[in-house]
Amino acid sequence: MSIFSLRGLRALDLSSNNFSGSFPLDGLHQLRNLSALDLSHNNLNQSNLRILDLSDNQINGKVPNWIWGFSDLENLNLSCNSLDSVEVPSINHSNLLSLDFSRNYFSSSIPSTIGDVLGSTVFLSLSSNNLSGIIPESLCNSRNLRILDLSNNSLSGTVPRCLTTMSTLLVLNLRRNNLTNVNEFSHNCSLEMLDISGNQIQGQF
Repeated sequence: MSIFSLRGLRALDLSSNNFSGSFPLDGLHQLRNLSALDLSHNNLNQSNLRILDLSDNQINGKVPNWIWGFSDLENLNLSCNSLDSVEVPSINHSNLLSLDFSRNYFSSSIPSTIGDVLGSTVFLSLSSNNLSGIIPESLCNSRNLRILDLSNNSLSGTVPRCLTTMSTLLVLNLRRNNLTNVNEFSHNCSLEMLDISGNQIQGQF
């Protein structure tokens, strides 16, 4: 009998074994009650996996570590879940182009190194969480970043100067935060859409 026939499963721990090959992720949809999956410390090789969409589920806790083992992953969507801890890969995930963590329950600060490990990312969304603290300057190390959405959080402080000078950034959505200041925009700035409404920015234009 296949594991995917166990429709009542709520937790599945296959860690620390010698499984090899590829895990049949397309079978997970059959386990509608599954809330925890651990595949860590195996010899799995999802070499062909490029798109992983786990949006609108009930995944809770932190981002599963096994996700970062998919070295060729280009598009990761974990939006609309119950994640409460922002996790990023420990090393540069050079192939990841799109990362959507919007509409979860993150309540900490954005990891200070997030931009250092997402060097090729084009789209990044952490919107509609409860993130606090400052916007890390390391985001500017994502040299290919085109769209950055940090809206509907509790971020504070000043918008990093480097975000107002990036030549690649096209969309910057910071609406509904607690930001207090924005630096001047340089001539190199290529923004096509800027939303800083619903903040606490003061001063003159």
